[in-house]
Formats: sequence, structure tokens, C-alpha cells
Amino acid sequence: VFFGLVCLLLAFISFQTLPINVGGVLLFFVGIGLLIAEVFVTSFGLLTVLALIAMTLGALFFTDPGAGNIKISIAFLIPVISSIALIAAAIGYMFTRDRKKIKTFDTVVGSIAEVVKVDDVQNTGVARVQGELWAFYSKDNLDIGDRTRVLRRENLKIIIAKEK
Repeated sequence: VFFGLVCLLLAFISFQTLPINVGGVLLFFVGIGLLIAEVFVTSFGLLTVLALIAMTLGALFFTDPGAGNIKISIAFLIPVISSIALIAAAIGYMFTRDRKKIKTFDTVVGSIAEVVKVDDVQNTGVARVQGELWAFYSKDNLDIGDRTRVLRRENLKIIIAKEK
């Protein structure tokens, strides 16, 4: 949607449907709108890149080249767009740096498990741990109703041992 809007504005400018200076102002404001949209849309920085392109082209098109020698200096435009890019990069860096990695704490390990179902092999079956049913494996021969302790968890299966 945003990319299409920038392309439409560029097409209107190139087909001379919009005057160059009006199209430049619109491109610049679309760029500012894209920077604002980056805050609310998960685009991983693509909207910021598109905003910088739209703002650069918009600033270049601010003045009509046929109207005279009035135009925006590139020496002014490059630092302004670069500073906006650096500020956006710094904000993005701060957000990714401060994002905490979620560490899962496995409360199942060390808990008491009650054997609910035993398979034919006697070493596998289903046990109830903290109100949840887990598939288990054990080195001990277990019967239904045995109280065991969870030694560890491997994916969606727990390893249990008979409580002594």
C-alpha cells in the first residue's frame, strides 16, 4: 500500500499530472507519514527505508526546475536525510538491544508425578504432573498410581523415576 502510494505520486509527477513542486511536497509528507507508520506497523525497517527515499525525492522535487535557479542544495539535503536515517537506526538499535530474551523456567522438572496409564512395555505411559498429562519414559517398572519424580523433560516427554 505504502510503496504503491509513492509509486503513484512519482507517476503523477512524471506524467505531469501533478506539478513538480506539489508532487515534491506530497512525497515529503508521505515520507513523514511512513516514518510515523513505522512505529505502528511491523515492517522491520522497510517503511523507514521507503520513507527516506520518498523524503529525498520529495525534497529534490520541491522546486520546479523550469521556474528558475531556485532549488534545494544537495549539501543541505544529504545531512538532513542522513540525520533522520541515523536517528531511525539509533531508535531501532535501542529497541532491539533492550528487548529481553525470555527465559523459560521449567516447573515440571523436580515435581511429583502420578502414573495414570502404563503402556505394554512398562517403561512408557502417561503421568499427571501439576494437573497436566505428560507422556513419560522411565527406567523403572511402574504401575498405575505410582508416585514418581520428574528428572528431566525432553521435548514433550518427561523422564521419571520411582520415588524411594
